[in-house]
Amino acid sequence: MENALVNVPVIYEKIAQHFDETRTSHWTKVKEFILSLPRNSFLLDIGCGNGKYASVRKDIYYIGTDITLPLLYKSKFHTVSTEVFRSSCIDKLPIKPASMDAILHIAVLHHFATYEERLRILLSFFHYLSLSGRLIVTVWAYEQSNVKKRDVKWKRISSDTTDYLIPWLDKHTKVTYQRFYHLFPKEEICQLIDDILQIYSNYESILSFDCDNWVVEFRPKQICL
Repeated sequence: MENALVNVPVIYEKIAQHFDETRTSHWTKVKEFILSLPRNSFLLDIGCGNGKYASVRKDIYYIGTDITLPLLYKSKFHTVSTEVFRSSCIDKLPIKPASMDAILHIAVLHHFATYEERLRILLSFFHYLSLSGRLIVTVWAYEQSNVKKRDVKWKRISSDTTDYLIPWLDKHTKVTYQRFYHLFPKEEICQLIDDILQIYSNYESILSFDCDNWVVEFRPKQICL
């Protein structure tokens, strides 16, 4: 498994052209989140890939960061209010603390192997949120609608985890690459939420299920005066 983990960024560099061609549409939950932001909001997309969510709004400031440089080069929606730069989500980002109105972390966290690492990554994002800032995270769920695909086509790494190697056949090179994924059972995503809210008790969460993914939004609790 260690080699599979190390190779995740390398694989996405190799499949960048094909991957970019398949990542053009917007997920409904994520698009709704972006559309709900006030005008002139600062939106940070951590693990932005080809920057497809920069096209949702032209009246907000979009900042995207990703480890895969070939995908950043393919960012299609640059405007005067858009900026992208290369960085891993485990790095300290060159972003001013408490300056972001919203953060996206879409389909990235499931590439990390341990619970502790996944929790540490999510906790680090709150450092960049303003007092009213919100965070949305999506991960692949273990509860897949196509159980046969999960149990037959995907390779489970061991019986005591929900870690998988999931193939990507690159249409340009005709090479199949095995990408590491951790699939999240519902009880695990709920535990992750609970651990975060134990630390950030001024936040609340909304958990939903969309297209075989868990979608979590963290937002500040409403203060009743």
